[in-house]
Amino acid sequence: MLALIRFSMRTLFPAHAGMPGVGECDLKPFLEQFWREAAPVMKLGLALSTILYILTPIFTVYIPLPLFLLPRGLRDKHADRASTSGIYLLRSATLLVTMVAGLAWGANAQVRRRFALEPLSPDPGTWREGP
Repeated sequence: MLALIRFSMRTLFPAHAGMPGVGECDLKPFLEQFWREAAPVMKLGLALSTILYILTPIFTVYIPLPLFLLPRGLRDKHADRASTSGIYLLRSATLLVTMVAGLAWGANAQVRRRFALEPLSPDPGTWREGP
């Protein structure tokens, strides 16, 4: 499942105009930690959103193939159209995958340097559940 999530994130967050894409970030450790620490409902939402995003090119580029069988140009077109789709469920699923990708992207030291921000300090591992 994590490989499908990584693939989907890379199609939604490509490199552009000198900015690194999420594919240049170290997604594997980020997603492994996310999968360990996220609430079950968040993991379920991300998994279902990824599956929906991968299986819906038929609604956006009108080709009945899963996303990973499409050429790059059509994957880009699917990402764009899914993000702005009139189908609320598809647009929301795409937003959830993009949001988690943005967490990984924004924490990346290379990306932070491009915005003149200090790298994030290592995770102290002190997360606690509410009060």
